[in-house]
Amino acid sequence: MTAGSSQRSTDVRRGIGVLGEKSRSSRDFTVRRTTTDGERRCPVTDDRGEQQAGDRAGDRTRAQLDIALLLRRLTVELDAVGARFATAHGLNRTDVRALVAVMDAARSGQPITAGRLGEAVELASASTTALLDRLERVGHLRRVRDPGDGRRVVLEMSESAMTAGAEHFGGLQRALGAAMSGYSEEELALVSRFLTDVTDAAGRYARTTDEPDPRGS
Repeated sequence: MTAGSSQRSTDVRRGIGVLGEKSRSSRDFTVRRTTTDGERRCPVTDDRGEQQAGDRAGDRTRAQLDIALLLRRLTVELDAVGARFATAHGLNRTDVRALVAVMDAARSGQPITAGRLGEAVELASASTTALLDRLERVGHLRRVRDPGDGRRVVLEMSESAMTAGAEHFGGLQRALGAAMSGYSEEELALVSRFLTDVTDAAGRYARTTDEPDPRGS
C-alpha cells in the first residue's frame, strides 16, 4: 500500500479531511467512502440538535414549575386575607366563599340562586339552606325576588356586608392595582388570559369525580 493510499484510508476512518464534507443539513455530515463497488455516502449525525431541544424542554418544565409555585404562594396569601375577614366577622371559610360568589354574581349582572350557590361552594341542598339561613340571620345576606323573573328567588348581599367587605378588601384592591401599574395593556390582557386558563383548569381538577384512592392501588 502506498503512502497516499494509507493517508486516504486514515481520513476515511476519521471522517475528516478531504473525504469529509458538510451536507446540506445544518447538523449532519456526509463521508464519502470508496469501496470495490464504487463510491457511497455515509451520513454522520451530530446530536447537538437533540441536546439543545432537550435543554429547551427542560427550561420550559422548570419555568412551568416556578409559575405553579408562585400561584400556590399567591393562594396562601389571599387565603390569609380571607381568613382575617372571616375571623373579624364571625364567619367560617365556606361563609366567605358564599359571600364572594354572591358578590361576583351581582357584579356580572347575573344574580345567583340558592341552587347555583350550592354548586359554587360544593354543598348539598340541605347544607346550602342552612348556610343561607345563618348568613341571613346575622344580616350578611338576603333572599329577594328576581326583578326579571318574579318566580325566581335570588340572593344578594346586604348593605352592611358590602360595606364590611369594601373596608377589608379595599386595601388589597389598591395594593394589587399598584402592583399592576407598571404593566402595559397588552401585558395585562395576557396575564388575564393566563389566570383565566389556570383558574378554569384548577376548577375542573377540584371538581373531578375520579379522585385517587387514598389507600393506593
